[in-house]
Amino acid sequence: MSSVNNEADKAFRNSPLPALAFLAEASGNIGTGHVVEILVLAGRAGSSGMEPVVWVNAETPPQLIERFPCPVHIVPRFDDAGIRAIAGAMRTLGMERVVTNLRNIDSRQITILKEHSLGVLCIDEWGGRHLDCDVVVNPSPVTAFHRYSSGNPAFRLCAGVEFLPLWADYHTVHAADRRHQGLVRKAVLSMGGVDRTGATINLAAALLDERPDLELHVVIGAGFAHRDKLAAFRETRPSARLTLHENLSSLAELFSQCDVGFTAGGNTLAELACAGTPALVAFEDPHEEAQGKAFQRRGFGCCLGPGTAVERGQVRDAVGFFDDPDVRARHCRAGKALVDGRGAERILDIAAAMLSHDSTFAP
Repeated sequence: MSSVNNEADKAFRNSPLPALAFLAEASGNIGTGHVVEILVLAGRAGSSGMEPVVWVNAETPPQLIERFPCPVHIVPRFDDAGIRAIAGAMRTLGMERVVTNLRNIDSRQITILKEHSLGVLCIDEWGGRHLDCDVVVNPSPVTAFHRYSSGNPAFRLCAGVEFLPLWADYHTVHAADRRHQGLVRKAVLSMGGVDRTGATINLAAALLDERPDLELHVVIGAGFAHRDKLAAFRETRPSARLTLHENLSSLAELFSQCDVGFTAGGNTLAELACAGTPALVAFEDPHEEAQGKAFQRRGFGCCLGPGTAVERGQVRDAVGFFDDPDVRARHCRAGKALVDGRGAERILDIAAAMLSHDSTFAP
């Protein structure tokens, strides 16, 4: 286990503030969303009077690690040995509560944490599993993913997209009035921090072919897997109105300025909803398809199909559908009604109740 900020660790040990640990993982396969969520929570925890300490795995992009405003420890992986080492380090630091955000947390890992007398809050979007933690926060809008069993008699579930942690500036764009006039002129394409399947280039080509006058903003994250291909693609479109954005701290302002947004259907879908920007979902994984369809059933966005298989005619028709400003306005209202951008506060309220040993908190 290595530490990024030893001086911060020393300051932490002398701090009178309540301590809260966070675990998050990233990889080329699962992306960087889990770490970004914890980055949001750690920053808000610090400004809310808590003292956060973070553990991430070795595959986490350094650009993300550098953005944490608190001590960060790096472990090779979150296997049993890694969890046991983290739990021991937490107790050495005098910590009592931990928030996990791992792709596949299980009760064996939770048992290790609780053997060290730690309270455990798990952020999980999959459901359908047995977890002996104290609290599960599931920010998915898909109710079928909210099913859990537990041997912990104090187990609580807090579920729904209102628990998704977003950057503070989403509050601002959520509160702002949106005016929708004329045809779609400005679009954003944000297919996740990694884009494992390379849908970004497929969709960008379709958009620029079908709507050559479109102003297109392409967002890539710290772990984006197709930099060389994207660079080569840009060279083939020298006259295109294409702007590349990399490693933005938040997408709130950009989203609020665009008429429509393309997304794989993960957290970015909820961010678009919060900003009131109609979404077109070209999913990568089955759970993203489920989320895209869940938002669509609630009046926000359209689910087009797998990102690598979406055809140009679909892209043309989808953007054309949102050319109607009244349609964009309707989706804007529906999205903002679903996501208010205050998920981080809700999670930290729960964590604060755990820190104070208050068993009466309400989700």
